[in-house]
Amino acid sequence: MDTFLFFLILTGYFQYSQFGILNGLGRELPISLGKKDNQRSEILIEITKNTLIIFQSLISAFLVLFLIFINFESEIYYYLVLLALFTSWVSNFFQLSMLRLRSELRIIEFSVINFIVSFFGLMLTCYFSIKFGLFGAIFGTVIVLLIAFCYTDFFLLTRSRLMKNIFHENFFQLLKTGFPLIAGTFIQTLLFSLDKILVLNFFSIEKLGLYTFASLPLVIGIGISGMINTYFTPKILHEFGADNNKHKTYQLSRNISLILITAGILFFPLFYLLMNYLFNNFFLEYIQIKNLLLFFYFPALLIASNTFGATLMASGQMIFMFVYELCILLFALPFFLYISINNLDLIYFPITIFVFLFTGFLVCMFFAKKKSLMQTENI
Repeated sequence: MDTFLFFLILTGYFQYSQFGILNGLGRELPISLGKKDNQRSEILIEITKNTLIIFQSLISAFLVLFLIFINFESEIYYYLVLLALFTSWVSNFFQLSMLRLRSELRIIEFSVINFIVSFFGLMLTCYFSIKFGLFGAIFGTVIVLLIAFCYTDFFLLTRSRLMKNIFHENFFQLLKTGFPLIAGTFIQTLLFSLDKILVLNFFSIEKLGLYTFASLPLVIGIGISGMINTYFTPKILHEFGADNNKHKTYQLSRNISLILITAGILFFPLFYLLMNYLFNNFFLEYIQIKNLLLFFYFPALLIASNTFGATLMASGQMIFMFVYELCILLFALPFFLYISINNLDLIYFPITIFVFLFTGFLVCMFFAKKKSLMQTENI
């Protein structure tokens, strides 16, 4: 299990080898399709494919050279690193095909393929892990992604050719757009890992287990945020491309956010009763973290409800999105350290997260509104 987890962590980090080119395409392609600029859309896809091949090839070559000078305790780790690298290749190209489906607003095909990949990925990973152990589990993970990519790319999407020269003006636009976004994503991941790292180092492994269990609402909130952005962001950017109306994108984002916040507040009493029942009847040994888990509901709600990223992307405010994530991390860090060093109650972690996320939500909302009211530029 530890070695498979090591493989999954490596695969996740190796996916950053695309340096934000996919994130940039996630903004530029829906806008281009909304404008019905098919020529530029095709160029964007061609450049992205070329760039993925080149960037990942360079990272792979560097890593192979690096491995020559590294001594692992077991030879198995060499294979895990190389397999994680290959899996990240497949995963990034699969993400590209799924991004194209979302950008074309082909939500049904996207949802069906996503479900099939998730379901069969889990089934095959479990089956092959039972039959063949660690490498069977890895094979099950990779083969589903590879088949899904091939099917989507060959049968659902129009084929794109590879450009001879990737250093097209759109290449720099994709990189300029995408790099701050992927950097911001990395910082956000670090923020939501930092509290657990500090709990492990300043409290105990038992406290970490309890804290991780209590923070499940936050994990669910991040998952819901991902699903909402997956479905609504391409739609909002597509409409922005069609009419070049930034204020309309703001209104859409604001309405979605308010609906989600209202629904979340109305659902909380039911959530409270459900958690109360579960803890009293099934998790009595964890009753001491019930309030901690309940409080994690509120930062989770803010994460799921903040849909202003689409408006900020439409307005070209990618640097602001990066700085926003960085500021939350830098402001939260001293509070996290103070809580840890003084061994305060763990509930102060979600309180700190909530305060900064609530402040960030308001900042995003007012900044997005301000930018949407400015004279529309040709982006």
